[in-house]
Amino acid sequence: MNESQIETKTLPVFEHVDVHDDMVALPAGTYVVGDPCYTMGHDLWRGFLEASDPDCFVDRTSNMAQVASATVDGFQIVSISTAYGDGRYEDGAGNTYGVDSGSLGLVPIGFVEKYGILPPKTASTVTTFDTEVCCTFDAADEGAVVLGPLRILTDPAPEPFVCWVCLCESEYSDGCSVNGCEEDEFEDDDDDE
Repeated sequence: MNESQIETKTLPVFEHVDVHDDMVALPAGTYVVGDPCYTMGHDLWRGFLEASDPDCFVDRTSNMAQVASATVDGFQIVSISTAYGDGRYEDGAGNTYGVDSGSLGLVPIGFVEKYGILPPKTASTVTTFDTEVCCTFDAADEGAVVLGPLRILTDPAPEPFVCWVCLCESEYSDGCSVNGCEEDEFEDDDDDE
C-alpha cells in the first residue's frame, strides 16, 4: 500500500471553555438535552472530558456538582453532573432523561448532524432555545440541573406517604401516628380465623 492509498482521518479538535461562577452560557439555538455521552459516543465523550476542567468540582451542601464545558470542532457542549449520578430524571414537562455518565447537558444539533450520533428518544429531547441558555446546578432547588428555562430535578424531595387509614400525608409508612393510626391497631380480620 502506498501513501496515496492510506486514508487519513481528521481528529476532532477539543478546546477547554472556562466555567465562571458555576455557570456556562450557550447561544440561542437547537440542542439535544440529555446525557451528553449518548450524543457523543465513547471517543468523543472521552475527549470532551479530557478537555473540560477536571478541577471544577464545587462543594454543594449535600452533594458535589460539576459544571463542565468544552468545544468539539467548534461546537460548545455543556455537561452538568447530577446530584446522585446515574438514574432517570424528569423535567417539569414530564420528559424523562436516562443518565449513564452521571451528568445532563446540552449538545448542539449541528454536532449531532455532523457526527450522526442520535441518542435514544427515551433519554433525550431536542429543544430550541430562542435566547441565550444559562446552564448551572442548583443544589437548593432539589438538585436542579438548570438549562435555560428547563429544570431537571436530580435530588427531588421524597413523595410523602399517604396514611392508608386516615389518608393524611405522613413520613411514616406504617400509619401516620399523627391521628393515632398505628398499623398494629388495625390488624387484618383474616388473621383471626
